[in-house]
Amino acid sequence: MIFILSISFVLSFYNALQLARINSAGLDKRMVSIINGYLGLHLALVLIFRLWFPELKQLNRLAPFICAYGPLVYVFMISQREEKLSLKRICCHAVFPVLLWVLFGILIMFNLWDTSFYTIYRQVLKLLALGSILFYSVMIVIKLFRNEVNKPTRILLLCTMMLLVCMVLINIFFHLKYQQFYAVVAGPDILSTMVYCIMLMASLLIFSYHYRYHKFTNGLGNDFAGVDIPYANSGITPDEFDQYQRKILWLMESQKVYLDPDLSLPRLAGILRMPKHHLTQVLNLKMQQNYHQFINSLRIEYACLLMRTDANVLIKDVAFSSGFTSMTTFVRSFKGTMGMLPAEYRTMVHEY
Repeated sequence: MIFILSISFVLSFYNALQLARINSAGLDKRMVSIINGYLGLHLALVLIFRLWFPELKQLNRLAPFICAYGPLVYVFMISQREEKLSLKRICCHAVFPVLLWVLFGILIMFNLWDTSFYTIYRQVLKLLALGSILFYSVMIVIKLFRNEVNKPTRILLLCTMMLLVCMVLINIFFHLKYQQFYAVVAGPDILSTMVYCIMLMASLLIFSYHYRYHKFTNGLGNDFAGVDIPYANSGITPDEFDQYQRKILWLMESQKVYLDPDLSLPRLAGILRMPKHHLTQVLNLKMQQNYHQFINSLRIEYACLLMRTDANVLIKDVAFSSGFTSMTTFVRSFKGTMGMLPAEYRTMVHEY
């Protein structure tokens, strides 16, 4: 048992070092780092109790670590398609784990072991732990069946979901056979060993995440040296990146779809017949711009062409002809790109 815990902790520490080397500000990478840190803290505390404070093993069983794994994995899954999460959404997933940690803190601080509070806490922990794992396992399955997860990440999440299901089965079996387990001297240790094996598997899954990331970035070669790469699990090969880029540039040059004021990221992805998240990845990696920066840069370029062609063209006409829906947005974008106001640019190009 100690051997499994030690291997898991060392692997978790190694994962933390490798994740720190990833030059990415992506939400998915941050979530993996948080999950790995939480898992490492869990392993460290279990080791401390097992090695130096065996008389306090009960604290390990009462600590509500398990209640946070489901929410953390689920947030990691949705982070594959989103660049940031709202505070409201984070609070929604964090409310029950935080509540249980507060109750656990009260139990420890005020030494409430022989009171009704302890009994209530145990029952609440049991129900919420089981309910949390079941709920988030179902949510992950729904996302997988709806194909809302990138292909390589789908495999990672499928394995994670299997670990969560194993945790559910262990908890159900334990509560159904509680008396039989504690009638056997080694009963509780058998249960703990099963849980620690699952934690070891989780550490291996995190290892596979950063291993694939580094393998992916090495495959991209020198063209991406020093570039932030938040999409190591995208499943897009370097050749596909080039093909997608050529397709996007051809559409912009030949069809000038950026002049459509109603153009949006999902609509552009539909025109290109590529997944929305692939389009985002290509823009970020190959063109080092997000969607709005890319489209606005093309619109500004077209606006400059209109003003160079006609010295008397109205700035308002230039803005709306270039695909902007607001003069304020046009002026702000133009000045941010060109370093001057549109009227100043029009005057400048016709003075020389």
